[in-house]
Amino acid sequence: MANRAVHEPIAFEQPLRDLPQEREQQVEVGPSRPVVSAADQRFNTAAQQPHRSLIAISNRGATVNSDQPKTGGLSAALECVVERSGAVWVGFSEHLGDGNKQQVPLVQRGKGQIGWLDGPAADYPRYYQGFANSILWPALHSLPDRISGSEVDYKSYRDVNAFMARAVSEL
Repeated sequence: MANRAVHEPIAFEQPLRDLPQEREQQVEVGPSRPVVSAADQRFNTAAQQPHRSLIAISNRGATVNSDQPKTGGLSAALECVVERSGAVWVGFSEHLGDGNKQQVPLVQRGKGQIGWLDGPAADYPRYYQGFANSILWPALHSLPDRISGSEVDYKSYRDVNAFMARAVSEL
């Protein structure tokens, strides 16, 4: 990188008060009006179902009994979010099924809801052990020497994600 004769501060190095304003700010008396884009309007009018602020999807579901200790960071973080915000969390149950589309049974948990699906038995082992735990987990934890997997694992990962997408699409 060539040295510059005069150092020109980059935007994130400058205090906000020194940055140029991109548009004039108008001061109005009274409550502010929300800014809604055309895309937002199309999305909101297309979805006549109740608005859900967040739908979290994971391979591990919440604990069935809210009095049980939370297992892992995902449960500890998401159960509180669901209970307080009205979010929905869908994860796999402890059971395997035939892989046919399922309705997601939702259980009220505080302001939110939690649902469980039975993972498809034919693909779940390669999805979970083969791809999620043998490729994604080591890759996302900076352990490239522990990555192992196959194209079959990747196909199972895609098939299980497609199954989950079909199941939650009606939410």
